[in-house]
Amino acid sequence: WHSRYPGDDGQLGTSDDVHAAQVLHVPVKAEVEIVLKSRDYIYSLEVPQAGLKEIAVPDLTFTLRFEADNIGTFELPGDQLCGYAHPDLIGTLVVDSQENYRRWLASQR
Repeated sequence: WHSRYPGDDGQLGTSDDVHAAQVLHVPVKAEVEIVLKSRDYIYSLEVPQAGLKEIAVPDLTFTLRFEADNIGTFELPGDQLCGYAHPDLIGTLVVDSQENYRRWLASQR
């Protein structure tokens, strides 16, 4: 799983975007949107704290939206729908205070 955050210009999809893998950092009380895309196989991603699960399919886009209510570190179970367990598809959701999120994001630039 790869996540992308807007850089100093505040816009996604520009050269100053911040990229991260396997760990999704979000500020508490934020409205979060996860856009799922796949380049190769069908995958699923679950956000248990929000009661959400969605698939990623090549050439299609799916979206998960939720509000991060509680500070903490949570598992984001993911799976490739081929019948085999893939531990590298398990992600981590880190919900930070607003201040800690800003500090983390600044440290990534």
